[in-house]
Amino acid sequence: MRGSPLLRALLTLGALLLLALPLWRVTKARSLAETRREPVSDGAVDASLRLVFLPVAPLEFEVLHLGKSIWRGGGAAEAELPSLPLALPPEGIDLQLRVRWPAGTKSAAARLSVVAGQTFANERHAWSRPDGTLDEVLTFN
Repeated sequence: MRGSPLLRALLTLGALLLLALPLWRVTKARSLAETRREPVSDGAVDASLRLVFLPVAPLEFEVLHLGKSIWRGGGAAEAELPSLPLALPPEGIDLQLRVRWPAGTKSAAARLSVVAGQTFANERHAWSRPDGTLDEVLTFN
């Protein structure tokens, strides 16, 4: 081996010291005053919901938001709720969809669409269980 172990140790220590200041700046805790937060809009926006069911219309369906029922119905292959005041934060919303299809329907699907003005239009799909029911949380962001 060539070179002194003491010299190698000093070079390694020097390299670590050069990296210490940038590493400390990246990992130091910042106070709340230093972090910039954007205000959260809690105002409700008029949104419309639309449901499409395949291959047959369900016996009943229910859409829940924050554990509260916001829409119920059944018997039609397509349904639309034209106006609903709904808070749409930037991180999105969760809507729970519960559906019950007629007995013997082993494979069915539902498409839930949320439209709010020109800024928020989205749709999600969910598929039934073999027993003809559906209970799923769909996230719209």
